[in-house]
Amino acid sequence: MMYHLTGWRKRAFATQAEAMSEAMNEAFAEGDVKTLSSMCFPSMAASLKNDIKRRRSAVDWRKVRSVTAPRIVQIRCGRLATNLTVGQIIVRIDQEQIVAPKGSASRSLPNPVRVAEYVVFQRIVTDPTSPWRIFCKLGVPKWDAAVSK
Repeated sequence: MMYHLTGWRKRAFATQAEAMSEAMNEAFAEGDVKTLSSMCFPSMAASLKNDIKRRRSAVDWRKVRSVTAPRIVQIRCGRLATNLTVGQIIVRIDQEQIVAPKGSASRSLPNPVRVAEYVVFQRIVTDPTSPWRIFCKLGVPKWDAAVSK
């Protein structure tokens, strides 16, 4: 990735990716389809929009803490045409989160739940104006699910 993006650093990107994932979770909880559309690829945004329509009530989402620092687990670049190279980065994010029905602040909040996610970020690395966007979330591998408990 450093070959295509001047000044790109793994640790800095992992931190930015975690912040972007948190912003996506907040937008999803608030039902903010416009924000989701700007930060996710169309297929991911459409899936989240459908999930928002199907849920029975609004929710509050809150990150309690990061259990481990976000970690890049894979980096891939693919050249699709002469001046079109796409980069994908998978980041493992391990946090404690609270999800509760909206307005439950007066009641006791549920205990935090540990959530490990693998989030795929993508951009056109040959286009300096192309932003990193969330492409999808991957299922947690069985070996990681056992380790995370």
